[in-house]
Amino acid sequence: MATQTKLGIVILEEQPFMRSAFAREIEDHASLELRDASGLLDSANIASAAQTATGGVLLVGCRSLTAALAAELEPLSVAGGPSGIALLCTDFEGEAVAHAQRLCSTSRKGFGLFLKDSIYSGQDLEQFVLSVGTGNVVIDPRVIGSLMESPVRPSSAEFSSLTDREIDVLELMTRGLTNMGIADELGVQWATADRHIHNIYSKLGNDGPSNISLRTHAVSMYNAALQPA
Repeated sequence: MATQTKLGIVILEEQPFMRSAFAREIEDHASLELRDASGLLDSANIASAAQTATGGVLLVGCRSLTAALAAELEPLSVAGGPSGIALLCTDFEGEAVAHAQRLCSTSRKGFGLFLKDSIYSGQDLEQFVLSVGTGNVVIDPRVIGSLMESPVRPSSAEFSSLTDREIDVLELMTRGLTNMGIADELGVQWATADRHIHNIYSKLGNDGPSNISLRTHAVSMYNAALQPA
């Protein structure tokens, strides 16, 4: 009987408990082989992990996918090293996702981008990396949806410091969604949505009229900025 060829996986995950969880799941599946579970997402580790993943899949996990990380991974999508790159993130910035989408279109190997909470089981993780390992491009539908429904960014200087993701959150605030509703709409944890909202308050200033809440102040500024001159 022929021995089943296993797909080699190298994990580069910034959260140790997630790194251990992914490693256990990979070791439990006969179709996968864990080659290494590396450490932090810095340039040296990415380069080292890519070499170890030659012929296999580099599984990259992060809290927030940034444009800087996408740029670090881009050379790996067209050169030697892993046969595929599988990205799992908790959250993302709109600019970074657009960068990743371009990476998908130019990649000469498998590429995947999913939100971590779209992976419900070890079998989901297995299918995700196997698909990337066979050269497919796999994108979370919620990520695609966020690109198609990206809100208008106000041109006012007050909003220049907000990330694309914070603009997404602010736009949902104008619709009257609660923090939990925003989390559900974006497919993220409540704490992540809450962090974005507090960042918005901080960046837009806490010096609004004393008779209105910070939320009302932020929403009013957003609506006013979108009004034609």
